[in-house]
Amino acid sequence: MKGTKPQKAFLRIRPDSDTAVVPLTSGGQRHDLFVELFTDIIRDLFALDVPQASAPPTGRKVFAGYEKWARVYENTVLRLDYADTADGRPGVTVTMRGGLAK
Repeated sequence: MKGTKPQKAFLRIRPDSDTAVVPLTSGGQRHDLFVELFTDIIRDLFALDVPQASAPPTGRKVFAGYEKWARVYENTVLRLDYADTADGRPGVTVTMRGGLAK
């Protein structure tokens, strides 16, 4: 039996116009489909503009403050090592333990 493709739901709420739109997408380019299709639908049906996606700030560390969680977590089946990667981004190394390690 094959699994289903990843699904993603988008929730957009505009309380000032009593509007909620919740498309459920599946398959490949889910976000691109939402942007291309539902931006027009929301604009045409509700006369609302969908804001552009935000971008991470430039010139500063985007993941600032996560360091308090950067450590080793482990149990009998796996070990998670959280630490910065070579490019300064947060990363995790997963090591299977016990019977699952084989």
